[in-house]
Amino acid sequence: MTQTGANYWYTYNGTLFMHLNMADTSAATNGEHETFMKEAIAANPNAKWKIAIIHNALYSAGDHSNPNYSYFESEIGKYRAALAPVLTDLGIDIVLSGHDHIYVRSHIMNGDTPVEYDTANGYINEPDGTLHIAASSSTGSKFYPNQVPDAYYAAVINDEQRKSAILFSVTDTSITFKSYFLDDMTVFDTLTIYKTPHVHTPESVDAKAPTCDKTGIEQHWKCSSCGALFDDEACTISTTAAAEIVDALGHDYNDATCAAPKTCQREGCDKTLGKPKDHSWLEPTCTDPYVCENCGATDGDPLGHKYVNACATTCTRCNDERPQPDHTDENKDYLCDVCSAELEKDSSPIGIIIGISAAAVVAVAVVVVVIIVKKRKV
Repeated sequence: MTQTGANYWYTYNGTLFMHLNMADTSAATNGEHETFMKEAIAANPNAKWKIAIIHNALYSAGDHSNPNYSYFESEIGKYRAALAPVLTDLGIDIVLSGHDHIYVRSHIMNGDTPVEYDTANGYINEPDGTLHIAASSSTGSKFYPNQVPDAYYAAVINDEQRKSAILFSVTDTSITFKSYFLDDMTVFDTLTIYKTPHVHTPESVDAKAPTCDKTGIEQHWKCSSCGALFDDEACTISTTAAAEIVDALGHDYNDATCAAPKTCQREGCDKTLGKPKDHSWLEPTCTDPYVCENCGATDGDPLGHKYVNACATTCTRCNDERPQPDHTDENKDYLCDVCSAELEKDSSPIGIIIGISAAAVVAVAVVVVVIIVKKRKV
């Protein structure tokens, strides 16, 4: 304990918390913090987890972690060199810090050297080193910009300048944290650390077929305890929720008809698009009514053939031929009363009769003449 404050420790549910007074700038480098932690650990030999809490983040992305910062060498640079190896050697699992008002989660740090574990499934088994988390601001009173975007130690940097908080869940064999944005409670970072090798307990996630407008999913497996996803039941092929999504099929519209708009042809979907087509009517003919060239629908009646007169054989609209109709000759002038066509006399019953009668008269006349001639000779 000094004029600037004090180091102190406590345990909670099997976890040892050690608060280091970083306002005592000499204690970080003269071994006092190291001695304090050793004594606290010795006093709690059954602690399953060891967490150190400091104000000045050893691994952040704000001004104080910027190597170009005027006090970097005399402050954070010096603290890293003195404390980072000690934290790893003492088996400190997690270091919680702040000071720079920007969220940073480090890789597992073995001293000052990052060890990059595969965290695709959201967990690390028995890490060899210490995890550092620099929190941002839960009140939104202050945020710092990202001054070290390419930090060698950073696994996650979030500089969205939104109020955030971290929720920890601790068991004897695992510790999980979730970092939330407080304005909408969405999780923007999460990780689980296992003390002993984790054995997955797979549960099948059944496949779901996509529809025209909804995505589906491939069958895969989810560990019921850690939530990791796998493509196989043996939990050897890691996957992600995004990788298991099957894109929506999209509608398969047929062409619109005169009676119906475009309609999706996929089974179980009757989604329509637009309106039916308008009929495209072909003009009626002598033998056909109006006919839609799109769908074959009809309307009205055929025009019927049109002839110049009753005796005409050729339609004036379509040039179709019909059989020669019978002419009429009521006045017996050997001319059709309708079309004035000349009629053949011998082809008419009246003409034949008249012809026969005329021939008889001539024959009689000849006989008379002969008789008269004979009489005269006598």
